[in-house]
Amino acid sequence: ACPPTEPIALRSIPTQDPIPLTKAGYHTAVPDSHFDHTLFIGDSLTNGLELFGTLKNASYFCATSATAAGTLADPNLTTRLTSHSYDAIYLLLGINEMGTNPDIYATRMGQLIELVRSHQPNAHIYLQTILPAVPEKTWSQTVFSVANIQAANTALRTLAAKKDVTLVDTYYAFADQNGRMPDGITSDGVHLYPKNYAIWCDYLRTHTI
Repeated sequence: ACPPTEPIALRSIPTQDPIPLTKAGYHTAVPDSHFDHTLFIGDSLTNGLELFGTLKNASYFCATSATAAGTLADPNLTTRLTSHSYDAIYLLLGINEMGTNPDIYATRMGQLIELVRSHQPNAHIYLQTILPAVPEKTWSQTVFSVANIQAANTALRTLAAKKDVTLVDTYYAFADQNGRMPDGITSDGVHLYPKNYAIWCDYLRTHTI
């Protein structure tokens, strides 16, 4: 059973009220072998997870500037899904779709979930929420606003329930009390400093099913 209170040390950010919106509750960290047959699908954030994170035994399918629509149409993804067998598949896309209508974004993510499920029916699918940003450090404060990211994440939470996949609230793993990425975590407002990908990995180890 998951302890009722998640130690704030796992998140390494200022204290805030827990967000009870994830089915993958806090528990003791699983061993890295838990990710031996895991695939992470995403954009440059997931590429950073691959390069600088500590889950080196997992597999990754990611590209800079990737979007849900682009990933859905990428034939290489279908090739990957039909040539390997995975126990778990994690999805994180959306930071490059800020400013898009959240309903349209969620529809595309839903189609991606169905594509993954059609080729990997036995894999446990995890849907990660979009990480917070520092709007003024990005190329557009209005595009990468707290409101836009939270709206997209709200759509993801609804989608996770609709598609019966496990939501992992990676936004909560980083967001401060104002819904922003805390100081010292990112240089450009979106991508993490290399050392901080370990925070993400630790959160994933303690939020699995």
